[in-house]
Amino acid sequence: AFVLGFPILLFPKQFLSMLTSDIEIVQMGADALQIVVVAIWILSVSTVLFHAVLGVGNTRMNLYMEFIAIILYLSYTYYFIEIKKNELAIAWMAEWMYWGSMLLMSMWYFKTGRWKEHVL
Repeated sequence: AFVLGFPILLFPKQFLSMLTSDIEIVQMGADALQIVVVAIWILSVSTVLFHAVLGVGNTRMNLYMEFIAIILYLSYTYYFIEIKKNELAIAWMAEWMYWGSMLLMSMWYFKTGRWKEHVL
């Protein structure tokens, strides 16, 4: 994700130009594509940590984390898309909210040492 995403992050319009000749789509999609690339980087790390929490056997904690992340995700999307009527790129930043919150909660779980207390 990091190696393949870096050139796309630096040259999104050139990448999109390979997929379509419609200049309007290229212009509209360039910012969103950069945001999605960064979201995939966050996803890559947070998924590993989130599944490590699952591997500890504390599925209830995973449920709580997922629930909080979804509430944050839906709140973000509702506010910035439905209320503020922002553009596509801002909408895609919801992925940062979701995966970032999953990453931070998983890091918190391991940092606090609560995983050591879980008994199967």
